[in-house]
Amino acid sequence: MNFILNKIKNFSFKKRFINFYCSGWSGGRQWNLFREVFSRKKNFNYLALLGVYRGRDLAYMCEALKYNKNYNFKIYAIDLFEQDEAFIIRDGKKIWQQDHSLELPSLNNSKKIIKYLGFSKNVEFIKGDFSLITKINDKLDFSYIDIAHDYQSTKDAIDLSVKVGSDDMLIFGDDYGEGFTVDTEWGVKRAVQDSFSQFNIHYNWIWESERKFYKK
Repeated sequence: MNFILNKIKNFSFKKRFINFYCSGWSGGRQWNLFREVFSRKKNFNYLALLGVYRGRDLAYMCEALKYNKNYNFKIYAIDLFEQDEAFIIRDGKKIWQQDHSLELPSLNNSKKIIKYLGFSKNVEFIKGDFSLITKINDKLDFSYIDIAHDYQSTKDAIDLSVKVGSDDMLIFGDDYGEGFTVDTEWGVKRAVQDSFSQFNIHYNWIWESERKFYKK
């Protein structure tokens, strides 16, 4: 009975619409976690999403902020988006960005879902490598990292997020687990462990820490 009641409680036509329109791997755990995080006693004025893919997490974040009566936020949404090559070269090594057997990341798709939901004024799309986060002038209150899952990409994204973050910044990321993207081993777990003195894991998959726990 509790299982059924929880399913009813967490049911959302808006989430179903987002999932239908935006391909992706996020689901109930991200939807629920964003709602919980943005309900905390903290102002979330400037946020960043590193790795947009086709807009699902971005739409989830916008809806969660609105759900918590935060209407004046700004999210910087950064992604390579349409990319002809499946990999980039970093430190002389191929870093795989996506499996080309899947749909490619899409700027157009991401813009459309945000427009449909009424959040166009709240989102600034930035096409390019996640290092462009350093071009943001606003101090970030929140960063969510969901890029290539290799160690160095994740570690660099954490370092750069901290660099442009406010003193009480929250930093989250996906894919705290074991795996491979094409032939590149994931390094998210090690990057998080090397970066923070304290961190939490939600749903055995999503990691959370704060700027104050960053290992300088």
